[in-house]
Amino acid sequence: MGKRFPIPREDLPKLHVSQQEHDDGKELMTTLLAHTLREFEHFAYDRKGVVDSKRWKSQYSHDDMNMYRERDVGVTSYQLNKTLRHCKMRSPLFSCTEATLTPATVMLTGWGPGRVEDAMSAVVTEGQQDLSLVVTYMHQDVADCAVVHTMEHPSDDAPYHYMGYKYFVKKSPTNAVVVKHRDSLYLEYCA
Repeated sequence: MGKRFPIPREDLPKLHVSQQEHDDGKELMTTLLAHTLREFEHFAYDRKGVVDSKRWKSQYSHDDMNMYRERDVGVTSYQLNKTLRHCKMRSPLFSCTEATLTPATVMLTGWGPGRVEDAMSAVVTEGQQDLSLVVTYMHQDVADCAVVHTMEHPSDDAPYHYMGYKYFVKKSPTNAVVVKHRDSLYLEYCA
């Protein structure tokens, strides 16, 4: 018999993160963020907001939002992997290979109503109730989610800063009869 969701919070394992794992995780996430910002600046400033149709293929459009998929799967991942090789991470937990980064990269462009502060407030969730609300709203196919371990909290000076581990269970399309629910533990970082 399979597990029932949501899992009672007391049944989730306690996560201990060493200072080395914390430092390595922060270096990895900072490198990923820097890579993302460089890609944005290249698109916004060097290309003046014009999508390179040789690199990106249109996948979906709705109102003023457009989603593109990388034409050559792994190009962005390869560039990112080259950057990550320079990280001085000593923990095997964060060893990165091209194989782990090969899914096609997507890019979303356009405009939407609202403010960046509102979006960031939704992203930085420290508590179970806030996480459940955001995840359920953004991904209707959620069986369970949890804040497992917070390493860095937001502050008055940096209200959108957060680093911690979260747990997420995606519902099976067959109600777990043929295909089981998919779960993951991930490191989330906002700065």
